[in-house]
Amino acid sequence: MVALACAAGGHEVARGTAAPLAAGEGYLALYVDSDRPVQVIQFVRRDQGLLFEAYDFPAGGHLRIYRTQAVEHCVYIVGFAPSSQYTAYDLHKCFAVREGALNYPGHIVFRQQGGVGETEFGVFELRPDDAALQAELRAGWPGLTP
Repeated sequence: MVALACAAGGHEVARGTAAPLAAGEGYLALYVDSDRPVQVIQFVRRDQGLLFEAYDFPAGGHLRIYRTQAVEHCVYIVGFAPSSQYTAYDLHKCFAVREGALNYPGHIVFRQQGGVGETEFGVFELRPDDAALQAELRAGWPGLTP
């Protein structure tokens, strides 16, 4: 399946392009690092439901850019391949997307711990920025970075 985003506003920006932002939008640099494939990550607002869903991240580290609403985003549901089961997290993994800016909340990291059930993960965190990510952003989306 091709990676896409849907719902009330989350549109993937292809590498090498710089899709213009509408009023009230920002860019979200989403780096997912998982030790197994991720089928879907659902982003919600604390108060008003679904913002968008990002699909199909193979195991390993992967960077994508999305145009999305300039509001607080919370990681809420994560679906791991090959099962269709989902793991729900609390709303503490939230970050702001600022209007007109390239926003990076940190690497979204999932690690399964030994002996843990099919959809239970021992590590889920937002890790801070690093130089390698900045280089990948400049190479992949030169129109979005200074």
